[in-house]
Amino acid sequence: SEFVYPDIKAARSVNLERDAGSESTIRDYVITSRSLDIIKRFTKSLNGERISAWSLSGPYGMGKSSFVNYLLSLTGNPSSSVTTLAYKKLHDSEKRLARMLSEACSERTFGKGFLQISVTAAYEPINQTLTKGLCQCLVNDKVHIKDKSKRIDAIASLDRITEQNIFETRAVADIFFKVQRLVKVPILIVVDEFGKNLEYMAHHPDKGDIYILQMLAETDRIFLWVCLHQAFDDYATGLTTQQRIEWAKV
Repeated sequence: SEFVYPDIKAARSVNLERDAGSESTIRDYVITSRSLDIIKRFTKSLNGERISAWSLSGPYGMGKSSFVNYLLSLTGNPSSSVTTLAYKKLHDSEKRLARMLSEACSERTFGKGFLQISVTAAYEPINQTLTKGLCQCLVNDKVHIKDKSKRIDAIASLDRITEQNIFETRAVADIFFKVQRLVKVPILIVVDEFGKNLEYMAHHPDKGDIYILQMLAETDRIFLWVCLHQAFDDYATGLTTQQRIEWAKV
């Protein structure tokens, strides 16, 4: 213990809402070989490989939230200081990968960065979590939807869904597709603690609809990431055989 001790900064847990845009969090992030492998796969996807959805599964403390927070920094507006810092860190680890990702992001987003929808799930339907994340994005993002009236209209549609407490799958998905048509750049969706959604839907199978994830993942120019502590099937306790089959499809 006189010679070996934990780096407290690196051990600190990350919260997507709290740490978004935090330079200190990115500065303290430790790039691992697994991180580089996932970034390479994401870069291949941007360059045409037909994979647009990922799930990061593992126990608490593995670094899932830290990684997706770093990924959000890499895919942000290239003129921002946090994105510049994230690329410098990647460049120091693997120069060629940093160049490839930068070129791919710039080409796909016209130098503006992705429209980013990041949210930490709660014990609630996935439809509700996605609605919350999209609403936060539209309120905070002033770059990608410059038409103020259209942005306000989309927020109003989300507010109506929230007020009625009816997060119908088609209605929620349609607003995502509407926003996608408004922006000229790809959309990056990150749902952290996704297991809480699965726990809720396992206990209340009549509420929420996991199929909405498939609808989004199969949509061009949408890249979807979820983080959970264990495999999908491990959350399916209590579901009927048919429901398990539907979950397995997703």
